[in-house]
Amino acid sequence: MEIHFILLRPVVPENVGFVCRSIKNMGFSKLRVVGSDKHLRNGARHTAYESREILEGIESFDSLDQAVKDMDLVIGTTGKKRKLRYQYLESSKLNGFLEERQASLEKVAMVFGSESDGMTTEEEKCCDMLSSIPMAIEYPSINLSHSVMIYAYELSKLKLEMNTSDVSTDENKFKAFKEQTNSFLEILEIGKRQPGLYQQIKDKMLAMKPEDITLFMSTARYLRNHLKK
Repeated sequence: MEIHFILLRPVVPENVGFVCRSIKNMGFSKLRVVGSDKHLRNGARHTAYESREILEGIESFDSLDQAVKDMDLVIGTTGKKRKLRYQYLESSKLNGFLEERQASLEKVAMVFGSESDGMTTEEEKCCDMLSSIPMAIEYPSINLSHSVMIYAYELSKLKLEMNTSDVSTDENKFKAFKEQTNSFLEILEIGKRQPGLYQQIKDKMLAMKPEDITLFMSTARYLRNHLKK
């Protein structure tokens, strides 16, 4: 399983450099940047220090949608609860969630919003689920590089505990499950009629255990073909 860290429109070059150091210290190397060239500034190079190979290997994208096209699972990080999202996972619980699904995941993205404005509504829609760091204050605020460091630390324990294994077939991929779910819900037109219910169903389905996913996919495929007749 590969963990990819994605930064949305970072505004402080030094923060990008610190992020490089954070993920390298925890054993990771995949970093993508969306909608910004701040990683090309001297400030980023200065703070990256001995992790400049990660800085120089950053992949740049114009939009989050493009940056996550090859991902099986996209987890957005946020300090604010959203009205239409029901599935929130605390940073400390990520390991258990991913361990249960390791056989169906090849690439997982951790998305971090801009220091200035976080994630837009459209960017949030690109995320399968949201995660947050428990804070002691009502209106939490944490530096971008510190947030990345906390998640990288939690995920480093997962990396050490799990054996890397290839996903055996496309049928077992979590990505295929998401696509099947979206297709089924679109046929039922739930999104148009009840957007709140639509999001709640998607969130709950993402929390399904792996042993239930195969059964659901078979059932959804049957219903989808039946409804098309």
